[in-house]
Amino acid sequence: MEDQETILSLRSSFMTEEYIRRSMSRNASATPADMDILRQSLSRRARDDGEESYMTGAESVLPPGTTGVRRSSNDDSEVGESMLSKTTDYGASASTTGTALAPAPVKPPMPKWKKELMNLHTTDDWMAVWLCLLQVLLCWLAVHFIFNYVQGDTAEWMAEIPVLPYLWPENNPMDLVNLKYIAIAFGVILVLSTGGYWKLYHKEGILLLLGGWTLPMCVVLMLSYVATLISREETFDGNGIDYAVWDLAIGMAVGNLLNFLSGDAPIRNEYIVGFDEDGFAAEKKWPQWKVACSFVYSWLTTVTCVAEYYIKIGIILLIVDFNAVIELGVRGLIVAIPVPGLCLVVGWQMAKCLLPDRLTFAICLMFGISICGSSAVAACSAAIGATKQELSLGVSIVAVFAIIFIIGEPLLGKYVLEDLLTVKGVGAWIGGTVDLTGGVVAAAETYGELEGIKTAVIVKLTQNALLGLWITIGTAVWMATQAVEKKVSQDSIAYRLWQKFPKFVIGYFACSLITSYAITDENERIGVSYLASQLGRWWFSIGFFSIGFSTSFTILTELYKTPKILVLYFGLQTFDIVLTGVAAYIGFRVLQ
Repeated sequence: MEDQETILSLRSSFMTEEYIRRSMSRNASATPADMDILRQSLSRRARDDGEESYMTGAESVLPPGTTGVRRSSNDDSEVGESMLSKTTDYGASASTTGTALAPAPVKPPMPKWKKELMNLHTTDDWMAVWLCLLQVLLCWLAVHFIFNYVQGDTAEWMAEIPVLPYLWPENNPMDLVNLKYIAIAFGVILVLSTGGYWKLYHKEGILLLLGGWTLPMCVVLMLSYVATLISREETFDGNGIDYAVWDLAIGMAVGNLLNFLSGDAPIRNEYIVGFDEDGFAAEKKWPQWKVACSFVYSWLTTVTCVAEYYIKIGIILLIVDFNAVIELGVRGLIVAIPVPGLCLVVGWQMAKCLLPDRLTFAICLMFGISICGSSAVAACSAAIGATKQELSLGVSIVAVFAIIFIIGEPLLGKYVLEDLLTVKGVGAWIGGTVDLTGGVVAAAETYGELEGIKTAVIVKLTQNALLGLWITIGTAVWMATQAVEKKVSQDSIAYRLWQKFPKFVIGYFACSLITSYAITDENERIGVSYLASQLGRWWFSIGFFSIGFSTSFTILTELYKTPKILVLYFGLQTFDIVLTGVAAYIGFRVLQ
């Protein structure tokens, strides 16, 4: 019955519009206002008659088993006289012929797979994939046609292409060569981000696009550069105080300051009617500096409100050479593969016990602890739909508390565990337990053994390579759990999983596979991975700054209000350290 009523309703709407269109075509002097009057009159008449569908032209279209009475437009007393005179000829003509319009064909619903194909360029997930594939292509073109033939050996030109600021004060970060390559990277990011924004969101003029997106993106890039420059100071870099910490800190400082100074001022200086102290009507004008702060905050929010979009691009550009993963061998894979899975299982049970009302945040945090720090937190957040506040808090906890392990684990490995695990075993242990990828490098260099450094880096890169797999499994489990709890139809679970599936994971695997196997020359493969990862590093920086910009300082009080968050973090981190140590002992001592 509901389907029949729907068809009749659609047929009625179609025939009404057809009647109006024909009436208008026969009366050249008719205006759009006349069309609206006629449409409202027909709708009112159908409602008064109590019909499922109503007359159009000569006969009504009624439910089966009923008969219609022929009408013409002259019967409608509610239509204005001007419109009646214009439609009388058509109504009389239709009445004379006595023919009814054919029912409108009802189009079948579009197949779901066709809808998904139409979304390949309209969602930020897919846009991130296309932009990253384009960046990999640009990196390959640069390596193949420029650097390899102009600069010589890959290792030589890689040392001469500083896409990040130099370490200072030993070097001069304002060196023109350094700034030249950073400017090229910024130019690529600026052009691609502007094009992606225009395709996804912006359909207005080029000047509004440049002023409303490109210029604020330039400001955000400069602030991200300042954060990265601070992180490249030798003391900070040596102690693993990563760029993510500084991006979040500077973003929070700028965003909270602008928000505090602007108050509730509008973005334009307008007179607002209010009342003075004596109760008389008065006009209020905001101070110009408050209006300016409000405008700047709103202006930058245009760019910073899509932080997850930048994070997805950075994750895809975490290109991993699968050949290096294979070279790690069985011993390294024992540390890199089973341990994160077991940590996720234990973390899930801990999260349900400690934070049952904040599971999305707890899941993001346990992914960051179990796999690769802030990148995993951001990827999990995008996959399961965590809020920006949850993402910001998770990244802050992982980035700040990782400093403890970056400093402590090399000392513990050097003086306590080296005889038990061997040098490579200590490297694998560091690589598997220090959350941040940059922190692994810092901790391994502090440990000081070359074989340990190589093993630590490869283990962490292996975990990065499997990030997409763990995110996929975690999303599937999360969606299945939600479906059971909310009693969702089992028939829709597969489609809902695909809808919620993080499409950027496809781009992550695609870029890594292309780099690993489609590029056959080893030097070119190394060069493309290097350039793409450096570009991804800047996308991450923009993303973390954007997260901080939209985060209030009050979110940090969550650690005091909810101490169970710290219990979850340190409890799961301790389990990860012990389990990784056992796996390293089995892989590098027992199987030696």
